[in-house]
Amino acid sequence: MKKVCQLYRQLPTRLTNSIEIVGIVIGLLMMVILANIAADGSILAFIIFSLITLALLSAQPLQQWQGRRHSKQQFRLRQQRVDQLLAGRPRADILKASPFNYGRWPDGDNNYVIDDQRVGKIVHQVWSPQEAELWILEQTLHEEKNSDGRA
Repeated sequence: MKKVCQLYRQLPTRLTNSIEIVGIVIGLLMMVILANIAADGSILAFIIFSLITLALLSAQPLQQWQGRRHSKQQFRLRQQRVDQLLAGRPRADILKASPFNYGRWPDGDNNYVIDDQRVGKIVHQVWSPQEAELWILEQTLHEEKNSDGRA
């Protein structure tokens, strides 16, 4: 739940307002449906409504599992790409030479922020130290490639 709140905080205000409005509308519609079912006294309608609700609720964990699986797969692909770009150079050396640092949020959240020492600003946010290091490596290698292309 904390991760959901952290993601929600990062969304633009217009989008969060839209999400809240949609949630309110769905809640009101469900109340109207349940009130109509209760007024009719139809057990069959109540059972069908309950089954549909149960199906919708059980689909959410499956979607979350697929999302986590996809994220892990993308992370592995990014790692392989960085390993190819490193061409045998040690990761630690590139991380030391990089203008980026990472650490936990100052307010104690579980995620990590990456700051650019050149400008003194937070430039990215990730969920783990491994993701932070991978992001730093990607950015540093990309900058090296771009500077080599200009020279």
